[in-house]
Amino acid sequence: MFGSLNTFSHFSFLRGASSPEELAARAASLGHTALCLTDVNGVYGAVRLQRACRNLGLKPLIGATIHVVAKTEKKILDAWVTILAKNHTGYTSLNTLLTTIHADVEPLLTTPSALNDLRDCVVMSADASLVVNGVHLDYITLDHQRRPGDSRRIQQYVQRANELSVPTIIAPEVRYAARDDYAAFDVLTCTRLGITVFEPHAERPHNDEQHLRSEDELLRLFPHHEAFRNTAAVIDACTFDVLPGHVTPPSAHLPDGANPDDVLREVCEHALPKRYSGEVRTKAEALLDHELTTIA
Repeated sequence: MFGSLNTFSHFSFLRGASSPEELAARAASLGHTALCLTDVNGVYGAVRLQRACRNLGLKPLIGATIHVVAKTEKKILDAWVTILAKNHTGYTSLNTLLTTIHADVEPLLTTPSALNDLRDCVVMSADASLVVNGVHLDYITLDHQRRPGDSRRIQQYVQRANELSVPTIIAPEVRYAARDDYAAFDVLTCTRLGITVFEPHAERPHNDEQHLRSEDELLRLFPHHEAFRNTAAVIDACTFDVLPGHVTPPSAHLPDGANPDDVLREVCEHALPKRYSGEVRTKAEALLDHELTTIA
């Protein structure tokens, strides 16, 4: 049992280049048995992933990636954390955390200890300093993108994981389905950074290796069979379906005689000043009016 556990779709908004359907199709063609979508700060592609996987005979896993930025006694903690939901309880717990993160203008997790409150989730990261600062990690992730020093870096990660008694897991970052999608992802990255494709930047992809790869190819890069077994164990442990046989949409409780459009406008206009002020607020009010008029 094998699949990508750290996969970004175009729902990561300029941090991924392929659709859930493209990723699922590529995973199936490579002989994967599962695919986990871990978009940044949300589970936006969960429904489309599950539909695509259902059609292709893949097991879909749902997760998200969040950015942890917090001040510790010795330094600023800056790490990316991947969270996978094991079941309905885990999905609820993950979305509760995501809602908390989105309450701020910039969606960051500034209280790393909140990760310890997650229920029925798999929490993993390549950054072992999270463990040193009191965060429980289920796994330390291993990633090999054929960059200079990657093999040596993996050995260091494994050694550090052993020192902390945290198991490792195979979870390379996947930003696009196939190698041919590299150029599109590079353009999206340049757009996010506000630079042209002729300008160098540390966050631009170093090569075209952040695509889905077969288990055999990864086995040649990662001589760590225990980490592969952990990948299979996580795939086996995570089972959650967001596409039940029937869906009962939630109903809104409105005052008698109230117009839904008017209630929505009132709620939005009441909340907007809490998020925006000054010149930004003026622009936000104009945009809000435009959007409410569009959907009315």
